Amino acid sequence: MNEKEKAEELYSKFTIVIDVAFWANSSISNTAQSEIAKEAASIAVDELILETKLIGEQLGYELPESNFTYWAKVKQEIEKL
Repeated sequence: MNEKEKAEELYSKFTIVIDVAFWANSSISNTAQSEIAKEAASIAVDELILETKLIGEQLGYELPESNFTYWAKVKQEIEKL
């Protein structure tokens, strides 16, 4: 799965959760829901990167930056949605 497809998948998953959560509150616009989904997906990517780095440190080795390039690109794609 390329970076754009992964970004769209994460965004879609968070959009579904947010749609259900805000379903009863119709005063929240689609734009606001979309921005919340993008922010949630972006936070998830940040946490994944951080936890991966911490696991590498705990195991006693430094992971090459190329391991994180994919996720950095996914985050860029999320911001474009």
